Amino acid sequence: MARDLLAVGAGRAEAAAYVADAARAWMAAGCLAPREVLEVQPAPHAVRRVRLDELTLDLRFSGEASPATFDPVFGQLYEAGERGAGDSAAGRLDLVGQDGLVFLLKDGEPLAAAPPPDASALLKAELTEAYVESVETGFLAHGALLVRGEATLIVSGAPGAGKTTLTLALASSGWTYGGDDIVRIDPDARVRGAPFAAAVKSGAWALAARFAPDLLGLPIALRADGQQVRYWRPARLADRAPRAPTAVVLLARQAGAAASLEAIAPLEALHALVESAYAAHWRLDGDALAALAGRLETATCARLVYEDLDAAVALIESLG
Repeated sequence: MARDLLAVGAGRAEAAAYVADAARAWMAAGCLAPREVLEVQPAPHAVRRVRLDELTLDLRFSGEASPATFDPVFGQLYEAGERGAGDSAAGRLDLVGQDGLVFLLKDGEPLAAAPPPDASALLKAELTEAYVESVETGFLAHGALLVRGEATLIVSGAPGAGKTTLTLALASSGWTYGGDDIVRIDPDARVRGAPFAAAVKSGAWALAARFAPDLLGLPIALRADGQQVRYWRPARLADRAPRAPTAVVLLARQAGAAASLEAIAPLEALHALVESAYAAHWRLDGDALAALAGRLETATCARLVYEDLDAAVALIESLG
């Protein structure tokens, strides 16, 4: 490439800079990896096994990549204890550090590369996709899940509705965090959250830090969509036993609105959950739909209209 550029009149420095920029872009996109990165994979200096429902996957760290960068974000997903001989995972992701970048490889094939803080975003995206594709029964819905005593709350809302910030606020007021993005709904309509760390976007940092004081000290990661996020992992997580939902709250954040919790028909809550549904290996049949409708008939279904976060939290307190 450099020779071609020189042939059409580019200067040496200009050609070298262009090639370097192109190489960085190709590495970031997973189209290119240095030979040293590919050669170092067979000898990881650390391994973490992720186990989440049907997903079993090894994270293998090589070169300059340190588990210390990733453990604070993903440690809640790790399997505890020693592994026996022959105990192999269904797949692997290699994180190889080289020249200030972390290269992410799936089963030996390059996926992407980024500086260490941004590599957490790459890994979060890949683990989320792996989990979504691994689920064999039931479906996944977009929403947060929180637990308090016998109460199991699902919070659903469009992007920008404040779901993550509200989830952090509730987690600081006595609710236990189950997840802020994915709710698994089993064929019998019992639910559990996917306990990934909450991705708090830059626009919400100041407000969310009121409820998670450690947030502003966490590393900043740049996601593929251009959003800067901090990954917040709560000190306490809900257990992953499937539970009957006792409340479904749909968010409607409106400027200047006084906070109110308005009852909605169970059918509207059902529509919101099914609208965001995804299942790689399962189809929602009549029996499963009837089971979910039956659960929602006995649950509190409401729309939360709000602007003030404290007022919203106070209203949801009545559901737990």
